[in-house]
Amino acid sequence: VPKTDAAATREVYAALFESKRCELTYRPVGRPAWTRLLNPLGLVFRGATGYLVASYADGDGTLRTLHLARMVA
Repeated sequence: VPKTDAAATREVYAALFESKRCELTYRPVGRPAWTRLLNPLGLVFRGATGYLVASYADGDGTLRTLHLARMVA
């Protein structure tokens, strides 16, 4: 089971519950980390692995699926 950053998880849940944007740092495998303002839409779980479905606040509305264990607040 991938471990998640507790602060990032709290921020994601709060943003979803309050229908607000959140700013998180994402660490993709094999690429540099980036920080972005996100429009969170929901969570999807496959077994014990969680993913945030979101769009970039400065983007074109394309939906992204971001692995929760790769996020830090």
